[in-house]
Amino acid sequence: MTPLAAVELYGRELVAGDGAMAARTSDGRTWPLPLARYLGALTAADEDVLSRAVAPVLDVGCGPGRHVLALARRGHLAIGVDISPVAVRIARTRFAAALGAVAGAAA
Repeated sequence: MTPLAAVELYGRELVAGDGAMAARTSDGRTWPLPLARYLGALTAADEDVLSRAVAPVLDVGCGPGRHVLALARRGHLAIGVDISPVAVRIARTRFAAALGAVAGAAA
């Protein structure tokens, strides 16, 4: 699967929200990706990490932006970046500051 196809698949699964997606390593091991958690409420572990964040925060790979949004609600300057247009759209719909990056683009 190409990187672009993987990004598109991730976006479709975020919209579907059924949590049935898994990642596979090069040696064949797999583990489920908790897509419902990416879209859900913060966990105690999230709260712990975010309580120690020092603004400004750049969340690279922000997905649907729940950490960026949580930080903004606490008054921190935070912005997210993700290569998934769907994830960025979801983040923005939630009023999180997020930018889209182009997969495979040279810096």
